[in-house]
Amino acid sequence: PVAVAVAALTVGGLGALGLHGHPHDPATKQDTAATPRIAFRPWELDLSASGTKAQGQPQCTDAPKKLFCVRPGVLAAAIDPDDGKVLWSRSDPGDVSAYATPAPVLSGGLLLVGGSNGRRLTALDPVTGSTRWSRDVSSYSGAVAHVAGVVLLSGSDSRVTALDAATGEEMWRHAIPGLAVPQFHTYGDGTAYAVAPPSGTGTRVTAVNPQTGAVKWQRRVEGTLDLVAARDGKAWFTSATVDQYTNAVLRYDVATRALRRTVLRIPQAQAQTVLRGDVAYLLGSDGSLVAVDTRTSKQLWRVETSVSKASAPVVSDHRLYLSAVDGRLIAVDTDRGTLLGQTRARLGDQRGSLVSLLPAPLPARDKIYATSPDGSLFAVDARDPSGW
Repeated sequence: PVAVAVAALTVGGLGALGLHGHPHDPATKQDTAATPRIAFRPWELDLSASGTKAQGQPQCTDAPKKLFCVRPGVLAAAIDPDDGKVLWSRSDPGDVSAYATPAPVLSGGLLLVGGSNGRRLTALDPVTGSTRWSRDVSSYSGAVAHVAGVVLLSGSDSRVTALDAATGEEMWRHAIPGLAVPQFHTYGDGTAYAVAPPSGTGTRVTAVNPQTGAVKWQRRVEGTLDLVAARDGKAWFTSATVDQYTNAVLRYDVATRALRRTVLRIPQAQAQTVLRGDVAYLLGSDGSLVAVDTRTSKQLWRVETSVSKASAPVVSDHRLYLSAVDGRLIAVDTDRGTLLGQTRARLGDQRGSLVSLLPAPLPARDKIYATSPDGSLFAVDARDPSGW
């Protein structure tokens, strides 16, 4: 069973969720009776396995009418995004450690979660939480990707196994030319991308059709680069120095092979990058945040957030959000580079300890959902950061 405590507060803060569990544990259903909707009030939630002291922060995914979250000791939980009410939850007694599990993925009409320290991939019915299929993925060493309704598993034998996310059945299995053990990524365009380790002075990027495993294109781009986005026939990279300072953003046209490089005026330490349109936002580990237009190669603004080693930034509408290691949620105006507001700190009993996992905030429905080191999942109104 899973013990749940929910509180509606004027300031949000809340308890962590995790993903690990036995595929045959029945879902613990909560009262889902319809109630009249009222004006949104920030809320907080603590979700943990009964009789355990769960560790780690929640990892959540947004769906049209639900948030799906995971936490060590909890295989998965469905949460009402408007008031924080738990609709159903599944426990995972096999793991209550702080193992960093990925956020659940909605694919093929099912909710895919990786419980038991990532050793097993389980597909759940998103309405009831019941198991639809499950597979041991321990031999793939965490090389599991979800792209356009397909699960891609990369094996040490260089072969990739593709599963239908809706059924768990194998679709194809073979090696991808030029890739040893590919780590696939997707950027929402239905293509799987893999970057091979640099050879010489170049970086090889491969675009793969996840339905068939066929290579769409493969390019070698000069420099030691990290792929940060791909869409509409374009790919964006960052380049870094040997001491991990990001010094440029590159915009690459796949068809023409034209490469535009935007050099940063001041390199960013271990930058995390998010793209909106042609504008790249780079957040350094020291808290510096810079915006550059990759089409015109112009730096738009730079601001010091005073937040070191933050979560990855996310952009929604004209705002950028990030989470600090002390649990603060911070909003920045993407047009002007000004700080708009922040929530209070939420360290809990993690005060003085190193927080190794900081999930990025999740913007949706004029709200921002975020997690913090005290185990909190909380929701605040995105329209009024100054009132957080």
